[in-house]
Amino acid sequence: MLTFIAQMAMAMWLHCSQPQLMRVTCYLPTGYNTASGQPTHIGGCAGRRQDIGKYAYVYDVNMNFVGKFEINDCGGHPMLRNGTAIDIFRDNRDQAQNWVSTYGDYMYVFIKEE
Repeated sequence: MLTFIAQMAMAMWLHCSQPQLMRVTCYLPTGYNTASGQPTHIGGCAGRRQDIGKYAYVYDVNMNFVGKFEINDCGGHPMLRNGTAIDIFRDNRDQAQNWVSTYGDYMYVFIKEE
């Protein structure tokens, strides 16, 4: 079993960015395409406009890998605009509530170009 520091070092080496503890929220279908022009879809997320086209590698607070999400949207909330939060797309309210009950509000996020 890897220690937290070893997990953090491995994640930084794999993803070549500094981890950030971010607020990770969920958003639901709006009926509109994302800022990138794509329809919303599972595996997509909203973040800073300048990060559209990059990927968010998301880990829980114990540095367990949760998933890779394409940043294909942006939002109006100040935390999304300043890079201190991302918003994960979920198909419905039950999926969003399950995410929050499973992972909480804060997670480690690495932003990386593919």
